[in-house]
Amino acid sequence: MQYKMLKKVSYCWVLLCLALSTYGQTDCVADLVITDAVTSGQTSDQMASNSISASNVVSDGATANYQAGSFILLTPGFQATEGSTTSMTIAPCTGTSSARTTSQSIELTSESLDISLYPNPTGGSFTVQVPSTKSTQPQLVEVYNLAGVLVYKKRVLAGEQVLINLRNHAKGLYLVKYFSGKQGITKRVLYK
Repeated sequence: MQYKMLKKVSYCWVLLCLALSTYGQTDCVADLVITDAVTSGQTSDQMASNSISASNVVSDGATANYQAGSFILLTPGFQATEGSTTSMTIAPCTGTSSARTTSQSIELTSESLDISLYPNPTGGSFTVQVPSTKSTQPQLVEVYNLAGVLVYKKRVLAGEQVLINLRNHAKGLYLVKYFSGKQGITKRVLYK
């Protein structure tokens, strides 16, 4: 799989499982942990027969090619910045020169699902600031008490500010969930 980084992107605990392909290489360690940065002008070719765990930075103008037999785990701290090229392939180290690969190019953006909640803690009412996205996916805000009971639900638009009143509910901690299509984020708000 080939990734051309178009914007600075951070990954937190992303397990990347790709289509299996065959690629020639004879000397592979079983498991590899990558922490060293790949700087502009450098190319880093890393292979492991089982897994790779990467928490490094791939800078503008750098190339990182990672190949593992089972999985590649991008952990907190991994960044592939705008102008870098990162290739991640799931393939065994077989020592053969024949190759059958599956490739796909995707565009990664740094569009965020993050929401703002204020004031937090609240005296009863608080505002949810929905992110301004280009997404055409349905967007939804839900609020649950700690017993898991839904106390508020509303379809929202990108960039909307939603005023939520908890005064008819018990004081305590509430979970605010925001969904954009199949992606979601959960934050907490304290009602004192």
